[in-house]
Amino acid sequence: MVSLRLQQLSKSFAGKCIFSNLNLELSEFGIVAVVAENGAGKSTLLAMIAGMLDFDAGNILINDQQYAPYNNEYKKLVAYVPDKSPIYDFLQGQEFLNLISDIRGIAYEQYQIFIEKFKLENYLATPFADMSFGTTKKFLLVAALMTSAPLLILDEPSNGLDQNALAELTSILLQQSQTKLILLSCHDPIFRDSLAAKIIELDRLKSNEQAA
Repeated sequence: MVSLRLQQLSKSFAGKCIFSNLNLELSEFGIVAVVAENGAGKSTLLAMIAGMLDFDAGNILINDQQYAPYNNEYKKLVAYVPDKSPIYDFLQGQEFLNLISDIRGIAYEQYQIFIEKFKLENYLATPFADMSFGTTKKFLLVAALMTSAPLLILDEPSNGLDQNALAELTSILLQQSQTKLILLSCHDPIFRDSLAAKIIELDRLKSNEQAA
């Protein structure tokens, strides 16, 4: 099983409280969807769990590894796909995947299948500046899906995907959910239903009304 614990987590932006003493505990394989209205803090929460955004107080633990800015063991446990691309525009698709695979210690053969599934062969030499939003999203997904990280965090993963890519993603996530915990945000109820995702309502979580 994969365990994720948020303990008394707090975060503010420009004096506005986003979270205060947020608690959550998950210990399972499967797919969990965080749902809330726009601006409620879903992306903020996912970025904090992924180690991409600092928080003001509290603790985050994955498999008992506590988050700290320089805890590389924590970072190995999570793979993250943001909704908006953080990639340098001048990088080509293949260069980006090579960079991630070198960091993660992944052989080309391990992620070639995902390149084929998302039909990215013709974009490997394309700079991200010249890619569509959907193509960029596919490269971000490949970079996360090819890892062995037990926690996969996806912020609006269906955004920008065509129907064929969405079908491939659904199939891959259902398969990987047998051995990983997949935490995602998604406004598309049809996509959530296709994943049979467990639902966590962020507003109720904020008020400590919903137990994990």
